[in-house]
Amino acid sequence: MIKVLYLRSSFDSGGTETLLLNFFNIKQEQIQINLVLIKGGELVAQLNNKYNNYYEIYRKRVVDMQIVFKLFKIIRGNKIKVVHTHQEIELFYAVLLKILLPSIKIFHTIHLMNPSFDMLHYLERFLIIFAHKVITVSNSLLNFQLSKGYPPRKLLTIYNAVSLPESVNLFEIEKFKKRINFTIEDFVIIMIGNFRSEKDQLTVIKAFNLLRLKHCHIKLIFLGKENSESLICRENTFKEDLDQRVFYVGSLPKAYMYLTLASLFVLASKSETFCIAVIESLLMKVPVLASDIPVMHELSKEGEYFELFTEQNAFNLAENVERYLDVKYNLSILTKVEDAYNYAIRSYSYDNFVIKLLEVYNG
Repeated sequence: MIKVLYLRSSFDSGGTETLLLNFFNIKQEQIQINLVLIKGGELVAQLNNKYNNYYEIYRKRVVDMQIVFKLFKIIRGNKIKVVHTHQEIELFYAVLLKILLPSIKIFHTIHLMNPSFDMLHYLERFLIIFAHKVITVSNSLLNFQLSKGYPPRKLLTIYNAVSLPESVNLFEIEKFKKRINFTIEDFVIIMIGNFRSEKDQLTVIKAFNLLRLKHCHIKLIFLGKENSESLICRENTFKEDLDQRVFYVGSLPKAYMYLTLASLFVLASKSETFCIAVIESLLMKVPVLASDIPVMHELSKEGEYFELFTEQNAFNLAENVERYLDVKYNLSILTKVEDAYNYAIRSYSYDNFVIKLLEVYNG
């Protein structure tokens, strides 16, 4: 068994945090996880695996040298040889540790695209000099990092793992049905993701507005934290549809559960490096319609396992949604959904994730 220290600077709901939470909690005997949180979050209470360890040593400021000394003790006390980070500040602390403990190997995962050549870009470019390998979560992101001058010899891709969804909480599902006035005739479109400009929920609203009069049984649900972007979407939602046919339900724990009510999952993003919600939808046997950005071409295998629409094009999105409303198209949808489920199980399991990590850690 290899012992790895995973350093995390926040633990609220998010893609990276969900990945680490599920990885910590699954049963596997190849990697012992020593998760160190230097900032808290709502997911801490869900950490539950007696074979792994987690530590809360919250920093008082961005650069807190007390954190370095506490991490030093954890590494020495547990004879840890590998440190894995996911953000620039975590990598910064890992590099300070390597100065004190030159024998440790640093692995750094990049989850997000940073299109700017800003301070964070140059900080990360400098710090990865000390990293053994830099992991990207998709080939699309790897190519993007190459275009920004990151060293090819250090870069490799390991796709995020996605858990097969657990059994749903029927009580919560029934509450949710009442909240959206669900009926068996409803065609429910769901988009999961916090409101940000790059998620482009506004295009989904515009597409819904094109369909609303012709298809009265369509309902649209957004699950994700609201902010100024959601206010823009609300302003573009007809008042008679708000909380009748279009629902902004905020961020909910275990959002995948509500996919049991979905007729279609839509992702309208202008920029993604992966998308756990897309893979969760495939695992829940929900058809997916995603924007035709590079990573969705990659994850869908050029449309083989889910379909794509023209990015930021509400008319094209509406046309594609209508195809799912066509009864004649149902058999084709069912076949693709079953194939997509098997593909997701095969490609994004935690078993595969552990195997790939071990190969990298031992390489």
